[in-house]
Amino acid sequence: MNPAALPLEDIIEPAAVGIFPLAWGWWVSAAAVIALTATLMWLFIRWNRHRGTLALTLPLLDQAKAEYADNQDSTRYCQNLNKTLKRYLKACDESSNLSLSGEEWTAYLVRINPRATLSMKTTDALANGSYRQQPDLAAELIDSELRQWLKRTSPERVRKAVSDAAGKSPNV
Repeated sequence: MNPAALPLEDIIEPAAVGIFPLAWGWWVSAAAVIALTATLMWLFIRWNRHRGTLALTLPLLDQAKAEYADNQDSTRYCQNLNKTLKRYLKACDESSNLSLSGEEWTAYLVRINPRATLSMKTTDALANGSYRQQPDLAAELIDSELRQWLKRTSPERVRKAVSDAAGKSPNV
């Protein structure tokens, strides 16, 4: 047989392998990257919201402390602290129970964030300091404890505590 006489056709090369459709591993990797990005964005938004609320609240504590240093009026100082805490809670959740006072108010603060402990001096000042002079007021201790409480009490924690309290009893 003569090889030149054979009816051969040209060799057709297969099409090059394209990028699509992706293998399942790439789809899993893409989904993981999207989930990680969404989670990081959510955490950043939470952190930024808490930081913004703190940026508005901490100067009010500074102002109350400076006013107390000037005139040594413990009643006014305790009223300013309670007002500042109530503003913070209102900024975190509109439905916070801000009409509380005295022991109920301090119990409410402890219930919102039980891990951020407040000493007896601080709770006594917040509960009773607005109604009577306290000559032995530990302003530095109270200020530092309230700052720690505010830093550890995120708006999400306040919302969760308020919704839990609303679910347990209709009066709170």
